[in-house]
Amino acid sequence: MKIKIYGIMLCLGVIGLFTSCEKDLDQYSGTDYIRFIPDFTEDSLDYCFGLAGKTDVDRIGIEVKISGEVTAYDRDYSLRVNTASTAQEGVHFNIPEQNCKIRANHVTDTLWIEILNQPELKNKQVYLQLDLVENENFRLCFSDNNSCKVYLTDQVGWPEWWDEWHETDGLGKYSEKKYRLFIQVSGIADLGAVEYPEKREAILKFKYYLEEEADNGNVILDEDNRPMTVAMYG
Repeated sequence: MKIKIYGIMLCLGVIGLFTSCEKDLDQYSGTDYIRFIPDFTEDSLDYCFGLAGKTDVDRIGIEVKISGEVTAYDRDYSLRVNTASTAQEGVHFNIPEQNCKIRANHVTDTLWIEILNQPELKNKQVYLQLDLVENENFRLCFSDNNSCKVYLTDQVGWPEWWDEWHETDGLGKYSEKKYRLFIQVSGIADLGAVEYPEKREAILKFKYYLEEEADNGNVILDEDNRPMTVAMYG
């Protein structure tokens, strides 16, 4: 019986904690809270340098939101790299300290994470988890929003949309090198998600790029050491 009573009291305590958080968030109580508001539906973000059209460096932004007082001055918040992370600071990512702040008169702000490509990422992915930490400016409330999780890779595979039509009438023969360059030139990684007019425009833009480079004496070779070509006429 004591175990059952203890379990009930623990549940009531947890409910009371979250109820208290909700009340503090709905009505300002003198305590300022901070949390991540990810712009993705899953509990993590998958980032691929190749699919983003990047070769060396990029940055991603994670939205941070406060509940409480909006001040006329900047306020710093604190982060730590979770020990479960396999990504290494200075090797796979950097976070400039000046980014870790809520600017004056802002309820939301963006944490910018600089991410760095490495040769090893063509064969694997690394994991980065950043945890918010309470400091003199902000407390934490909801555990589901205290961390942001990012998987980094440079692995690029043959996409399903690059089908027989593309082989004969679209981009032509598939190669990873061609796919990566196409993304860099067109800014599109998924042609299966666009309508035909936009698809045709992107493919021809890539074709004309290859032709212009060749005219300038820079013949771009494919993985078979032959000139890279596009099948589409136009």
